[in-house]
Amino acid sequence: MVKRLLVGTALLGAGAFGLSGLPCCLPQNASGIDEAVAATTRDTPAPAIETVSIRVEGMSCGGCAVAVRVALDRLPGVQKAEVKLDTQIAEVTFDSDKVTVDQIVEAIQKVGFTPRVLKK
Repeated sequence: MVKRLLVGTALLGAGAFGLSGLPCCLPQNASGIDEAVAATTRDTPAPAIETVSIRVEGMSCGGCAVAVRVALDRLPGVQKAEVKLDTQIAEVTFDSDKVTVDQIVEAIQKVGFTPRVLKK
């Protein structure tokens, strides 16, 4: 069964993309593709990635740290949330175009802890 799927994928891949690597629905001499891709890349602004350190007061066990991390991970724009029980610190990497530090602080408060922003 697996061999048939792999062979089928290989055949589909060769037929769907041809030798040039372009999808089969595009002519092999499709001019302007590189320019269109470059324009799309050029017009897309880079995300505004920031990291904030927050002291989270009131955590007393691993479950507390997990609750804070889950609340942070659920925020749109949060790329990484590391919550350390021993230091009571949350390090949050986020896209500031999608979420603010105030929203991050509010999420921590909603799960029952007292956040104090240390550095942005």
